[in-house]
Amino acid sequence: KLTAETGFPRLVATAKIIKEAGAKWITAINDPVTVCPPDIYNKGKPSWPFLDSNAFCGTIGPWDRFLCYRDLAGISKFVPGIDLAGVGGLVAPKNHVEAMMLGAGIAQHSSGIFWFGFKILESTVKFLRSYMNQLGYSRTDDFKGMAIKHFKTVDQMDWRIGQLVAKIDEEKCTGCGFCTNNLCHALYMSGNKAHVIEDECVGCGLCREICPESSVELVEKIP
Repeated sequence: KLTAETGFPRLVATAKIIKEAGAKWITAINDPVTVCPPDIYNKGKPSWPFLDSNAFCGTIGPWDRFLCYRDLAGISKFVPGIDLAGVGGLVAPKNHVEAMMLGAGIAQHSSGIFWFGFKILESTVKFLRSYMNQLGYSRTDDFKGMAIKHFKTVDQMDWRIGQLVAKIDEEKCTGCGFCTNNLCHALYMSGNKAHVIEDECVGCGLCREICPESSVELVEKIP
């Protein structure tokens, strides 16, 4: 079971050694290491109740998921031929499908159970059945590793720079100002709605990600 501290790209070399040693499975990931936040109102002492000292320790929770995905994808892409188990930060039923698409043969609940209890096991099985019926999959192997074929190196990717622009759905926009009170110079407020200066928009997608109402989409720039 790989610790998240192995990191990328070292996990690739580590996985190769593990595979050559004869292992059948690699599990990603173990708990990442962190520390308890200091109590800023109590001279920096630990905020853990009843403890007067701090320590480096493992952490669990939804924040682990992207480290899990990183390791699964890295091994699947660069060290094919060894089975993978995905665990760490999977707290929603669809996270299991995401982990499997990144190469996991099985996906395990850890954080999910701590966060939502054992009921998440039943909801995950129910979701998998519905999802597989909807997409026409008869077994999980039908979509295992499916996402890996879409991976490219940075220099191979088409970033579509200058080809995309943000578009605001004014019916959904509530005028909260999250996108305009930010780093972007292409957005402004008018009439309690966000608007885009298309000539200044580079299509980075930040506004799309932070909009609480999902009122922004990226579209092709019209020549």
